[in-house]
Amino acid sequence: MNKDVGNDESAFKELYRFESGSYGDVGSYMPSLACLKQIRKDEWKYHFVLVKPESVHLDENEATNEAERDISHSYVIKEAGGTDAELAMSLKGKGYVSIDNYNIVGRTKFQA
Repeated sequence: MNKDVGNDESAFKELYRFESGSYGDVGSYMPSLACLKQIRKDEWKYHFVLVKPESVHLDENEATNEAERDISHSYVIKEAGGTDAELAMSLKGKGYVSIDNYNIVGRTKFQA
């Protein structure tokens, strides 16, 4: 029997996604983009983090909003016929650099 692997729902295809955010501390937030790699269905692992160190904001939301605008613009380039490499070069052109030893802070609500 022939089986079309492309229609096999159990076949795993590696995927990546970006999450916009901020990196830094109180009064010194930089736009950041976390690239996550799918390791299983509905399970993601941080692959790398990009930060825009030349753009420092006092407000965390401003940094996150800038990161969201930057990744959205870069995806427009890719969707218009660009490649993953062109998406990466767009982010590099905006000033994003990869950082080592990054620290991810969860979206936990702190209580006093």
